[in-house]
Amino acid sequence: MIRSGGSAKKSLATKPKTIVLALGNDLLADDGAALLAARSLKRRLGKAALVTHTAVSGMALLAELIGFERAVILDVICSPDTAPGSVVELDPKSFRPCSPGSPHYVGLPEMLQAAETLGMSFPRDVRIVAMGAKDVATVGGRMTRKVRQAVPEMVRITQQILMREATYA
Repeated sequence: MIRSGGSAKKSLATKPKTIVLALGNDLLADDGAALLAARSLKRRLGKAALVTHTAVSGMALLAELIGFERAVILDVICSPDTAPGSVVELDPKSFRPCSPGSPHYVGLPEMLQAAETLGMSFPRDVRIVAMGAKDVATVGGRMTRKVRQAVPEMVRITQQILMREATYA
């Protein structure tokens, strides 16, 4: 990216190697939890990592992740194995590919495969921090208490993942 008054070489040299990407929509009750965590992480990390958020999914996420060496993805999940408000680190290599009916609904395994097939500069190290959610469908709904209270835990686990690396910038 070229910034006004700068050079491409300078911009590339200062670009962080790590992206923290929060997925979700704060209009949908618990679905905004990762966005709250990202706001806190942005204040704590400064320019050491790019902390950003998006409501896009599927193959559109490729554009967000290209060019980084490492990525930590924050999201909420509705799963019988993950209680609302519990926070877990997931390994994307353990995910099974699915056969979606549309490229708009592909998951991380399909994205990783597409990036590799196309020779894209996709993060070599991808971690997922997921929080159990109760309600991700109510438009204008309030975030449930357990989920809101667990946002600091999502922040703590994300920082712990980042600190495992000697340097993450």
